[in-house]
Amino acid sequence: SNVTFKIGINVKRSWNVLIRNISFYDYQDDGVNVGYPETHHIWIDHCTFGHPVALPADKEVPDGGCEIKDGASFVTVSWCKFQNHWKTSLNGHSDNNGATDAGRLKITYYANYFYNTNSRNPRVRFGQVHVLNNLFENVGLGRTGQLGYGIAASNNSQVVAEANFFLDTRWPMFADRTTTDFTA
Repeated sequence: SNVTFKIGINVKRSWNVLIRNISFYDYQDDGVNVGYPETHHIWIDHCTFGHPVALPADKEVPDGGCEIKDGASFVTVSWCKFQNHWKTSLNGHSDNNGATDAGRLKITYYANYFYNTNSRNPRVRFGQVHVLNNLFENVGLGRTGQLGYGIAASNNSQVVAEANFFLDTRWPMFADRTTTDFTA
């Protein structure tokens, strides 16, 4: 059975790391935070991120479920469930971090289930991300004043999305060109 942590895990300046069969609930910042250019070949597999019952009232806490940033590369997120979460999975944390992230952030999302989430499924800046065979259900619906979406690509990122299934999803995928477009 899965182990439940109410804290997150930071993976920095590490390689060949496997995070598997862990449920992340009620963490204050990120469930899993993977970062720094020296961080590579990380596999996050069969984990659960988010609230076990309902979308939290606070849109800011917890922050990201699984975030990959600061030039980390060769990361796979597979067979994970992201549920009842506002900001699910960010790749590349800032519009101003291109010097560190460009040419890195090579990430694969495979066979994950995004259920009752609002955004960042994933949100990609600068990286090269492959999103395949994922199920998105009830993404970005029924949240007044909230921009709900599945996959987002921006800031010179390259996203290949294939064989994903979107059920009751407001915006399955979009690429933002400017801040104005994104907020509109």
